Amino acid sequence: MTDTSPEARAVRRRWINLGEFVAVAGLIISGLALWNSWGGDKEREPDPVAERTRAIPIALRGTVSDDGKTLTLSPIETGHSLDRATLTANGKSVDIGSDGEVSASDLQRLVDKPGDNSAENLLPVTMSIHYVEAGEDKSSKGSYRIRFRWTNGGIFDGRDLRITGFSRG
Repeated sequence: MTDTSPEARAVRRRWINLGEFVAVAGLIISGLALWNSWGGDKEREPDPVAERTRAIPIALRGTVSDDGKTLTLSPIETGHSLDRATLTANGKSVDIGSDGEVSASDLQRLVDKPGDNSAENLLPVTMSIHYVEAGEDKSSKGSYRIRFRWTNGGIFDGRDLRITGFSRG
């Protein structure tokens, strides 16, 4: 038989009150959060978006050396490696190897006709570039401008082309 006295009912009411219920619920939630942070992440795969690196388009730097007889092309970004390139201008093309060196005599073949000795000239070129980025072969195409001037080669030589600059065009 159950005790229906007022004292017995008061004891039952006090047995689980609202404060104890909130404390027990908080303890359960904290335990679940601890389990999730400690052992739950072991089975999850890493987020592929966080690991993926953004591809950076290749950009080239041109360095003129040997008194304008050589133009050395190199990628600006250290993660790129030049494989090969092709310069095209006036319907003619010149292939460049992985060293990125272009001689003035190679560029002279791309120029239609010799210009004025005193003026600096611009040769717009289209460059097809094959390069390596993060172990993957990639290709790109871009427009560049090569600045040059003509010099007299002397009595026995003809006119020579001398490279003075390189820029994105």
